Amino acid sequence: MDWKDKLLWGDCKEIVATLPDNCVDCVVTSPPYWNLRDYEVEGQLGLEDSYLDYITKLCDLFDEIKRVLKPEGSVFVIIGDTYYGSTKTKINNATKLSPRTLTMIPARFGIEMLNRGWIIPNKIIWHKPNIMPRPCKKRFIVNYEEIFFFVKQEHYYFQTQYEPFATPNLGDLKVSIGDKYKDENVKVEHKSIQKFYNKVKDGEVEGRIMRSVWKVAVSNNGCFHKAPYPEQLIVPILNAVCPPNGIVLDPFMGTGTTAIVALKQDKHFIGIDLDNRAIEYAQNRINSYLEQTTIFSHI
Repeated sequence: MDWKDKLLWGDCKEIVATLPDNCVDCVVTSPPYWNLRDYEVEGQLGLEDSYLDYITKLCDLFDEIKRVLKPEGSVFVIIGDTYYGSTKTKINNATKLSPRTLTMIPARFGIEMLNRGWIIPNKIIWHKPNIMPRPCKKRFIVNYEEIFFFVKQEHYYFQTQYEPFATPNLGDLKVSIGDKYKDENVKVEHKSIQKFYNKVKDGEVEGRIMRSVWKVAVSNNGCFHKAPYPEQLIVPILNAVCPPNGIVLDPFMGTGTTAIVALKQDKHFIGIDLDNRAIEYAQNRINSYLEQTTIFSHI
């Protein structure tokens, strides 16, 4: 089967089952959220009567993904929550949740993945500064989603990523860590910070190590898809966990953002989606990018 740099139409679990063992370096995806959107595609994830069924199906998929993921590989899952009973979707109330409460889908998903043997080095908060306002009179507006970072083993591929310092200049950084580092009896962790400061001063690092709250604006750009995520969200992920010439799998490819970022970083992709409209849109987007790249390379 020719699967590298391909978009594959069909059920993601069935297609992943056809892939060879240990063939992908990382997985970056955002599955349909439970009880939130109907994409009008038969067999789609997210329309289950019970959130427990939803989480079971999602984790069953990642059981299969664990087989195709290399031992040092990583998985990033962007997943949002749902207010219980907030849509017209049929709901099985056997779980006895009160109406209008958060269902805590991300937390339940993360715990079930832990129970199935995954390790979670990080949970990232995607802060959306430009989210559309909604009429909420009895709660605060939710303007974030969660991104889980999973690995199979303690030793995994990861390249440290940096971001600009919060302080305006190195002088302020020096003041912030203080003169206490002159003390020979200072704690080891303080000496580590001093060593890091010296590397910054000498130009050996670009900034501070990236934090786990990422402020990235959302943008639909006229796309038919109801929930595309921006390229800026995926760039640091692939920079960190996908090695040069590596392969990233997205089992819910949607508009093709993961594939586009992979191509821009000279990496490979495998994209899967149950919606043929998404496959067509993503393929046109990829073709357009490749055509532009070819044109510019000849100028």
